[in-house]
This record gives sequence, structure tokens and C-alpha cells, in this order.
Amino acid sequence: MIERWWAMSAFVAVLIATGTLGGCATDKGPAQAAIAAAETAVNSALAEASKYLPDQARSLQAGLAAAKEKFDKGDYAAAISEAKAVADKAGQVASAASARKAELTKSWESLNAGMPRVVESIKSRVDILSQSKKLPANMTADKLAAAKSGL
Repeated sequence: MIERWWAMSAFVAVLIATGTLGGCATDKGPAQAAIAAAETAVNSALAEASKYLPDQARSLQAGLAAAKEKFDKGDYAAAISEAKAVADKAGQVASAASARKAELTKSWESLNAGMPRVVESIKSRVDILSQSKKLPANMTADKLAAAKSGL
């Protein structure tokens, strides 16, 4: 009776081990798919993120590398989890990079719109100084000539 119990226990243990190993092997395909999806998401976000959010772009690359490392070690469940997190983060980083680009573009347009007035003001002042018979104390003829050529 005890021998039968040991044999049955051993058989159950073998079945559990086989099922566990089989379960790990079945996670390999989904892990590969999750990593591929994360890689696509990271690559699409990387161009803009590298320009406008370089720290976050490096973080995406590090996360993708960590997912691949877990996959290579056979930890497919952790690789899937990491890959999904990286893909989600890539979407967030892409949105943040887009917002940052819009913000910088708006700032540039504002500066660009005001620049002609600044240049015109400087040109007017240089013209006044050029027509003046006597230059101010802190202005020399060389400085005035440099200002004219700089305009």
C-alpha cells in the first residue's frame, strides 16, 4: 500500500513537472510576440523622443533590453510583463515628445514673430548713431562699423 502511494506520488510529481515545463515552453511564443510589439513601439517613439526627451528615450531602450534579457534567461512571464510595460511607456513617451515638440515650436514662433521688431529697432538706433556728428562716450567708430556690418 505504501509502495503504491509512493508510486502514485512520484507519478503525480512527474505530471506536475511536465505540465510546468510545458507551460513555460508555451509562454515562449507570447513572450516573443510581446517583445516584438514592444520593439515596434519603442522604435516608433525613439526618433522624436531622442530629440525632445533623450533621458526617456534611453529609459525605453534600457527597458527593452531588460525584457530581452529576461527572455534569453527563459523567464518568459517576466519578459512578457516587462515588454508590455515598455510598450505602454513607449506610447506615453511618444505623446510627451509630441507635446514637448509643440511647446518648443510655439516658443520658437513667438520668438520668430518678435525678432523683426527687435532688428528694426537696432537698425533704427544704428542709423541715428551713423547720422550723429558726435558718438556717445561708450561708442567708437569701430564699434559703430561693427554694428552696421552685423546687421
